[in-house]
Amino acid sequence: MIKFAKVEKRLLGTENDYGWFPIIALSGKIGIDDITNSIMNRCTLTEVDITACLKAFQRVVIEYLKNGYSVSLGDLGTFRPSLRSGIYSKEMGNYVAGGRKVADTVYESDGETVKELGVTSNDIRSLKVVFNPSSEIKRSLNRNNLQFAFSGVKRTASKRV
Repeated sequence: MIKFAKVEKRLLGTENDYGWFPIIALSGKIGIDDITNSIMNRCTLTEVDITACLKAFQRVVIEYLKNGYSVSLGDLGTFRPSLRSGIYSKEMGNYVAGGRKVADTVYESDGETVKELGVTSNDIRSLKVVFNPSSEIKRSLNRNNLQFAFSGVKRTASKRV
């Protein structure tokens, strides 16, 4: 069963209009020890073997992501690295939304001039990992297959006048 709460938020495109929205009320947080125990109850592997596999799995996935790979986990889904950057405006010759002007000529290892493209690694603001669930996960989390329970009001918006 998935629990939900309601939260009051400002409506998009307005300054003083608020509405109530449902949000997930998490049941808790599951860690590697909890997952290890659940797996142990479903197979013949020992706790030590399962923990070693999960920790090695963690390290391997991180290593692949750091090297620019997407990591597909079958019926679970796919992890992939992503980044945030400014938006380059050719007309203005700089980045909109907090970007920078194009640097002096910069070359990539293949000799291509990056200045013409208006992009260098300096324009990468931050990195993140994106998870795309598989269609199996999406189907299993279809709202028609789940039960919901209201758990109360999470918070109200602080209204500024």
